[in-house]
Amino acid sequence: MTNEKNSDEKQQTNEGRGINITRRSYVALSAILGGLGTATGVDAASTVIEDFERYDGTTTLDDVYSSSTRAFDVVTDTVFEGNQSLYSGNSSGLFINSTSGLDTYPSIGDTVEWYTWSRADAGDRLHFLPQSETDRDNHYSIDHSLRDDRMRLGLYVDGTSEYFAVDTDFTTTRDERWLRHRLETEDTGTAHAFTYELHEYNPSGEDTLLNSISGIDAEASISDGQEFSTGGIGWLVYGGSGTERWFDRLTKVDDRGGGGGGSLSVTTDGATDVAETSATLNGSLTDLGGADSADVSFEWGPSGGLSNATTPQALSATGRFSEELTGLDSGADYEFRAIAEASDGGTDTGDILTFATDVGQTVPEIDRIELTDIGNPTWAWVEVDWAVSDAGGDLNAVETAFALGGSRKGSETTSVSGSSASGIHRHRERDGQGQTYDVTLTVTDANGNSTSETKQIDL
Repeated sequence: MTNEKNSDEKQQTNEGRGINITRRSYVALSAILGGLGTATGVDAASTVIEDFERYDGTTTLDDVYSSSTRAFDVVTDTVFEGNQSLYSGNSSGLFINSTSGLDTYPSIGDTVEWYTWSRADAGDRLHFLPQSETDRDNHYSIDHSLRDDRMRLGLYVDGTSEYFAVDTDFTTTRDERWLRHRLETEDTGTAHAFTYELHEYNPSGEDTLLNSISGIDAEASISDGQEFSTGGIGWLVYGGSGTERWFDRLTKVDDRGGGGGGSLSVTTDGATDVAETSATLNGSLTDLGGADSADVSFEWGPSGGLSNATTPQALSATGRFSEELTGLDSGADYEFRAIAEASDGGTDTGDILTFATDVGQTVPEIDRIELTDIGNPTWAWVEVDWAVSDAGGDLNAVETAFALGGSRKGSETTSVSGSSASGIHRHRERDGQGQTYDVTLTVTDANGNSTSETKQIDL
């Protein structure tokens, strides 16, 4: 994997094609599968559909794709594998779709994977649109929108979108790194979509599942009973200024679809909605391994032991699952892992992950307030030696007030931070000897919580 050009070099390259590149963008991409065509020479393990290596000057994008090829280019600066990838920096919703010349063609029931690399600000939208070579208005779609915090599976019928699965709670996709995208389809109309962050970016050395979604098209067709069977591919990018997207290596990795032929596989995903006494555990069933269903659950407990288990959930398709925990300890560390038991007896266990519950708001404490008479014949003078603390670690200010008979004679405030602080304040009153004074210390934290204590001293 390489990425050698910096953004300034890429901007100069794209300005030559009349494309305006800045850092603010709204992006969408599509990997297109659809209508007509014949798959030949398919290797169910991994068969290249498009890797952009064919474009050597003799063969151009115009020889394989139609529509807005001017908005795309084959480049060598950022590639996942091989020597070339597809690049686009357009911001006008332009796309290309294949017409001929692919190594092979995907069909319904296949599993396909492809890789993307992006440079865009957070809040962009990514689209993955399976689409027909001959009928661009009718195609299956995977809509992955960072701006709207949603992921959708659906299809376009005569240019109108219809969605059969929507997820509005998923992990934000990373920019400026290669991501692996996987689309599994079944003859029944069921589809599963996954997005992974590659293991090169993770200390665990394993690809990390970022997003997943599953759904069923009840009609299992595009329109009017016409089945979505076999077709070409295509790529769509649109957005605001700053859109930059690279695509590489689209392959057919499984001729059966739905994860068939693999082994049972479950992953542990990061905990979400972590609060003071609650959290949501997340996992993903990524392969049924040929079984009809699997029971999924979580083992969890305080750090150092998985002493608890959640009630199993039965899943008949791959996808994400969650369990909310309540009654947890505030400010405590926990660990958990996902578990899967298939109907055919297979089992799998995900990695152990950790989370820490929030620390609730605490009231700051006064640990010490000592008053010492340091006066002289001219001044009634007191020294205040103080110490304070806060379990929440958000101390903000300490004030001491010096008063006589309810009338304030002076005050001093010190800004503090962290979980503990101490200091010395001094107050005096000219010709005030022989009186009893009140000294009040008040400590406040960043949330506005405060504690006060008053002591008296004869000066």
